[in-house]
Amino acid sequence: MNRHKYWITAAATCLLGLTAGCALTVAQAAHSAYDHVRGDLMGIVPYPLESVIPAAARVIQEREGYDLSDRSASYLDASFVAYDNQARKVCLDLSRTDENQTKIQIRIGMVGDRLESSMLFSQIVNKLAQTARKNPATSPSDLRYSAGL
Repeated sequence: MNRHKYWITAAATCLLGLTAGCALTVAQAAHSAYDHVRGDLMGIVPYPLESVIPAAARVIQEREGYDLSDRSASYLDASFVAYDNQARKVCLDLSRTDENQTKIQIRIGMVGDRLESSMLFSQIVNKLAQTARKNPATSPSDLRYSAGL
């Protein structure tokens, strides 16, 4: 009789351990899927929108495998739509957050590509830095970006 209780207790403990492990795995998968589904990279650069628009346009035009299909700009924001050589849609949205700050939001494909978005963001920042070196009056004070927001 005691032996049966021991085996039942052991089986229940194992079952509970397996179930808890599955629940944890599902929770982790849901968290990573949430980040992946959102797929946008958002960053704020300390440059006015008027400086970021030409830098972003040059980066997209110079990027191998990118075909710029649409672009629009206003006083408050700008947007670029391109397609890469894998036929993924590349959306680049710029918006003025302050007089000397611009938010850059990048999404590549339906679910996003964090690595490619980060590389594109870095190239835009580098292009802005090159311009700032030529004209020190436009030098940035800080850079912030966050992936997956």
